[in-house]
Amino acid sequence: MHKFWALCALASMASTVFGLAPIKIITNGREVKTEQPPRMLEGKLYLPLRATAEAVGAKVDWQAKPRQVVVCKGKLCVPVTIGRGPGQGRLIAGRIFLPLRTFAQQMGLSVNWKHKQRVVIINQPPSPKPVPGLGGPPQ
Repeated sequence: MHKFWALCALASMASTVFGLAPIKIITNGREVKTEQPPRMLEGKLYLPLRATAEAVGAKVDWQAKPRQVVVCKGKLCVPVTIGRGPGQGRLIAGRIFLPLRTFAQQMGLSVNWKHKQRVVIINQPPSPKPVPGLGGPPQ
């Protein structure tokens, strides 16, 4: 019986000492809810692609033959190959994950990683505003 309580105490301490808060994704001020949490793999943060892409207004299209995903936002379309190479997407638990920096750079987004809080903040840069008096193209 003493072994049982000792194991319970050990398990409790281990989860407190080694347990990490889940990683949150915030985009444009809103938390992104995902079916699978972001993952740290080989020192890089991987995000679930579909939920993250859709949160920034992009559409995701799976193409089975070349084993790739095409992410489109406006006129920008970025193919994402599934594999183990640098910047490639990975298939984990039935979902495609992409390295955070790769995704952000390809989609023209800004990223801020708050390590202590385990929060990723992804923002779209503001659209340029027209300068009064410098309207459209020259006539």
